Amino acid sequence: MGQFKTLFNDFLKNNGIWIALGVFVLIVIVVLIFILVPKFKKKKVDKGEIKKLWLNSLGGEENIISIEQKGSRLIASLKDYNLIDKEQLKTLGATNFILSSNKITIVLNDKDNNVGEIINKY
Repeated sequence: MGQFKTLFNDFLKNNGIWIALGVFVLIVIVVLIFILVPKFKKKKVDKGEIKKLWLNSLGGEENIISIEQKGSRLIASLKDYNLIDKEQLKTLGATNFILSSNKITIVLNDKDNNVGEIINKY
């Protein structure tokens, strides 16, 4: 037992500074993780507000006949296509518009792939 104690003391004398430095760096990393991780958490999205913005951009709820989503495309049948606010739709994530005689197809960017569900559900 005495030899082990001597070996352990010698080990601490030779490597103690490196052990202390390692523990210090580990503590700093853990503190930084606890400080930085909450800043990167996603904010909770108010789906009711998203629905309201999309409906207003499409001319209001009374202007919409039907809406369906197929992948990254939102297909809407509207009563009056002149009420569409394309600039607002672009700020909401629309990248392109295809207007035909009886519908408008709105191409969405990848992050807005559940807009149709939000509009129809909430």
